[in-house]
Amino acid sequence: MQARVCFDQDGDWFEIYDAPGADGYSAVADWEIHNRWGGIFNADGAGSTRFKNKNFPEGYKLRYRACLGNWSTKTIAARKCSAWKTVDNN
Repeated sequence: MQARVCFDQDGDWFEIYDAPGADGYSAVADWEIHNRWGGIFNADGAGSTRFKNKNFPEGYKLRYRACLGNWSTKTIAARKCSAWKTVDNN
């Protein structure tokens, strides 16, 4: 996997890392919480890290994963995602 995503509950920060070595994809944090979902793209290129703050409601249960995607179309590449991770903020 050429992407890594970390989440810090203290402030609801995502860290999206795109590994060195050009592969034609952007690293993406794919997330779901309650009835909301989204993707945070790191389109800064190979070897870069992007941070994104979200303001999730208290008591959330978050699922997220690292994916590869296409920045120009804002789509996630099929079968190019890690397993889901879960954060329970209760």
